[in-house]
Amino acid sequence: MDAARKYQVVVRLKGGDPMLFGRAQEEIAALDAAAVPYEVVPGVTSALAAAAEAGASLTQRGVARTVVFATPRVGEGEVPSNWASSAASADTAVIYMGAGQAKEVAAALIAAGTARDTPVLVSENASLPQARRIALTLEELPQIAWYGITGPTLIMVGHAFAAALAAAEQEALQKYAKA
Repeated sequence: MDAARKYQVVVRLKGGDPMLFGRAQEEIAALDAAAVPYEVVPGVTSALAAAAEAGASLTQRGVARTVVFATPRVGEGEVPSNWASSAASADTAVIYMGAGQAKEVAAALIAAGTARDTPVLVSENASLPQARRIALTLEELPQIAWYGITGPTLIMVGHAFAAALAAAEQEALQKYAKA
């Protein structure tokens, strides 16, 4: 607020879209309470960027008609949501901020009815030069700890990622055939 009172224009830059898991509502409420005028400029959420980079439509015709954006994260003093049930009921689920809880995410989705062999595409640092994608199945999701993920990561679950999983499996087979 100090900067808003001192300068004519202040920019709060956030990667992705500020209205999706960006705590924008808290900041808007604070600005409103302080009578500070603002403008929210939308961005491209990382789920859309990651899907575009992978060449995988989140709503692939004949495969996926529903998409859920969810997070297992719960703020201090907040009541946990039923995110896994919502994610399991969708054709495509994009889990934000779940890489550190990969084992729990996989277990929750399986318990909610998602098949163990469902394709998963893990995207780290989507849209950045150091972006990385890992294709595996839901059952294998806990293994992502092995990859040493440190950047912002999405866990994208659903049959829309079947081609990415097949390509990763083919690449692994070719590597082992050369060895």
